[in-house]
Amino acid sequence: MIMLHMLKGLVLVCLLLVPGSRSGNARSLFLVGGGLADDNDEIYSKFVELSGGSGQARIGVVTGASADPLDSADFYLQQFLAYGAESTYFIPVYIGNEEAANDESVVAELQGLTGIFFGGGDQSRLISLFFQNNGGQRVDTPVMATIRSLYEKGTAVVGGTSAGAAVMSGGVMVNGGMSYNALKYGSATDSPHADDLVYDQNGGFGLAKDLVIDTHFSQRGREGRMIRLLSDTRNQDHGTEFGVGIDENTAFIITSDLLGMNRFGEILGENGVFLVDVGSSSVVESNNGEWGIETVYVDYLREGDVFDLESWDTIIFADFKTDLNGNESNQDPETSDDIFYGSRGDPDLPPILTQVATSLFDCVQASTWGTTWEDKPMFQLNFIKGKYSLGFGGTNPSTGKFEISYQDLLIDIMEA
Repeated sequence: MIMLHMLKGLVLVCLLLVPGSRSGNARSLFLVGGGLADDNDEIYSKFVELSGGSGQARIGVVTGASADPLDSADFYLQQFLAYGAESTYFIPVYIGNEEAANDESVVAELQGLTGIFFGGGDQSRLISLFFQNNGGQRVDTPVMATIRSLYEKGTAVVGGTSAGAAVMSGGVMVNGGMSYNALKYGSATDSPHADDLVYDQNGGFGLAKDLVIDTHFSQRGREGRMIRLLSDTRNQDHGTEFGVGIDENTAFIITSDLLGMNRFGEILGENGVFLVDVGSSSVVESNNGEWGIETVYVDYLREGDVFDLESWDTIIFADFKTDLNGNESNQDPETSDDIFYGSRGDPDLPPILTQVATSLFDCVQASTWGTTWEDKPMFQLNFIKGKYSLGFGGTNPSTGKFEISYQDLLIDIMEA
């Protein structure tokens, strides 16, 4: 894999596509990893800005993924007004009101919107609400077709949080599961066991072209399930080699031209985005027949970093970060015996896999490892600095915290 880290001065043209005000000359897809704080001024204000700006933005809200869509709708309608939207509109497509997805009066309301935001819940509800079945084929309802058209024409930014982001997947769509079960049992389109990795083989809405989107990512230790899902499904009709895992209280904003090309992703918010490429990977088996994989490339980016989704390469690290190569603070990296622990709801605990992987770039060693807590079998993840690996770090002036981003870290997974 050849990766080129481009100098900032050579990519100013890219910044022309990094999100700005709603102008109709670019597409913007605004993906939030769930756990969005009510007072996250940065993310809410950015969505309003992309929708035309304070006093101009006209934002529609979809809460059909929620078990309580009306209460959820009221929350988001008030939130966007509080952050400066000129007006808000509840798009009334939810379980129990399915026919609204075919209502021409709803379609007419959509035509005046500059932003559309999908709340969280269960992404499979959104699939059932916004598609019709035509001879076994999915067909957009009139409301879905209108949302798709507004996005493709660049006249409205489309976004969502948690399930509302996962449903944007252009590859297969993850529906649930834990990382350990994913490694042990693989992926399936259905399972009676809540911890098993299940997915929709027909994908999501498809707005995030050729990408699998997952949310609550590092906090819930979902790295293993993303890698296994991409590997298992890459040769399917909706398979892809590329995945984007978005952390909580964090946004990944994808901007492209009106043809869907020249796509760039910018990170905004408290945590980071985990990007996975299984294109060079090989599946291996242990002597006991357990699944394993070699040569998975991953990147982890934080606020202010910009990623080129066409070349699958980081093109800008935030200005406050510098190359850590030769400036490492430690001799040895961290390890873990519970690598998919995440942070289990503790905002003061850095997610374990993120902590182990980033520590490798702030030390002089070339590799580190982590194992699963479960041991029947136990899986080991090896993290390896390769030829093209880069780590950048620095103190974020807005938080006072030292942050590390990296690109092209190699991960191998095998039975321990």
